[in-house]
Parts: sequence; C-alpha cells; structure tokens
Amino acid sequence: MQPQTIVSGAFSPCRRCGNEVVVRRMAERIHRQLTRPCDIGVVRPVTVGLSLGYATGLLSQVSLDDLMHQADARSYAVKRGGGGVLGPGERVHRQPAATPSLGRRAVAR
Repeated sequence: MQPQTIVSGAFSPCRRCGNEVVVRRMAERIHRQLTRPCDIGVVRPVTVGLSLGYATGLLSQVSLDDLMHQADARSYAVKRGGGGVLGPGERVHRQPAATPSLGRRAVAR
C-alpha cells in the first residue's frame, strides 16, 4: 500500500493551513489503516500494533530535526502506554494489557 493511498493527499492541506485537527485525523487514519487485520492466507488474519507519534510546527520557527525528535519521543511514549497515536499537547492514556491467548498445543494437553 502506498502512503498516498492511506492519507489521500492530506499532506498538502496540513502543510498549507497548519490545522492540527486535520493532522490528528490523518495520524488516526494512518494508524487505523496499518493496524487493521490482514488476511495472509493463514487460519486467522494477522494484526500488528503501531505506536505513532507526530509533531507539528512551522519550519520558519522550528527545525525539521526538532520536529522529528519530538515525533520520535511521542512515538516511544505512546508505545510505553500500549500503542496508539500521540500528538502535541496530548497525554498518554494507558491501554489495558492484552490477554494472552493459549495456543493449540497448550489447550490440547
């Protein structure tokens, strides 16, 4: 899947207007698309977890390196909280731990 397929050209409006609501929706859409179950021909669809941190700012006021550092730090923070999406001014909400499933070998014994 190509990045433009996920965001449908949302980068341009975000870059032009700086609307953080648009950026948040785009991040949520990326997260939703990348974490949806995927049928790869095995018994159950495969799912992946994703921790997505993002940053916003005007490049005339902050460097791209600083924005990347902020997004990276938020990504790790949301990962420690169990995954999801985290942007500027947001707090990590702890996700409940997933209940481990028992494999067929454990059940068969």
